[in-house]
Amino acid sequence: CLFVVLQSVSPEMYEKVKTIQLDHGRLQYHKVAQVVSMTPFSLVDNIPNGGSTTMPSKRIVIATAGTTDLPVAEEAAVVLEAAHCKVDRICDVGVAGLHRILRALPRLQDPEYWIR
Repeated sequence: CLFVVLQSVSPEMYEKVKTIQLDHGRLQYHKVAQVVSMTPFSLVDNIPNGGSTTMPSKRIVIATAGTTDLPVAEEAAVVLEAAHCKVDRICDVGVAGLHRILRALPRLQDPEYWIR
């Protein structure tokens, strides 16, 4: 199965792209990441939250220090999900958001997560 990801897509560009008739897939616009992904129709019914039924058992954490990191982090998450990875997002956990990382500690200590 082939996933297609278009990067650096403005809302105006997406308005034009979504008019293209697709025979084999569904488009989704990810506004924060400014990314368009295409999921093949053969997978649409089998995909919970952007992943596939054959996803790895472990998860990948994407943590951002601040809100300015969100577009890049969300783009990475969309690409990882297109590659059948489970992704958990933890946002705004920089110095001013230490309380958020402390709340996320149970998830980060869970052996289900890949920490590198």
